[in-house]
Amino acid sequence: MRYKTLFNLAAEKVDYFQDPLPIAYLLLIIGIGLIVSLFLGYKQHKEIFNWNSEAVKKLLIGCAFIAMSLMFLLIFLGTQFSDNFKARHIIRKGTFTIVEGKPQNYHPMPKDGHDVESFDIEGVHFEYSDFHLKFGYSNAASLGGVIRPENYYRITYLEEPYNNAIIKIEIKE
Repeated sequence: MRYKTLFNLAAEKVDYFQDPLPIAYLLLIIGIGLIVSLFLGYKQHKEIFNWNSEAVKKLLIGCAFIAMSLMFLLIFLGTQFSDNFKARHIIRKGTFTIVEGKPQNYHPMPKDGHDVESFDIEGVHFEYSDFHLKFGYSNAASLGGVIRPENYYRITYLEEPYNNAIIKIEIKE
């Protein structure tokens, strides 16, 4: 049988603008903007190191925005890079399981996202959601995902402790 790869976590490119990351970039820009505005208006703020001055407040708020944005960037980009690296390592090591078939007991996630999408193949249960950050595939069909109950798939996944995390999805051509 010939298969076409629809998802491969080991080959995924890191998306620098995925869901929460634009917020981190916005916080960084706000923080830099506050600090730059402080130094552009330096001549107006003669008492720059007076703790009660507006200049110090701008500086502290700007630094707080930058610190929050860097924390968010480290968390979210770190997660993306580590998932990709972990999937490559697992595939090289060969500690995965493969199952083939049509999804049974398919339960799609509604567009409002207050549920998970789930299905079974050969008695193996898979469950994921776009709104829960976890290792592996997590894109529900209602939001552009690739799993449909009428198709025949070959799924590469990790058992415990990863709760059947999908690392590769292939569809029968």
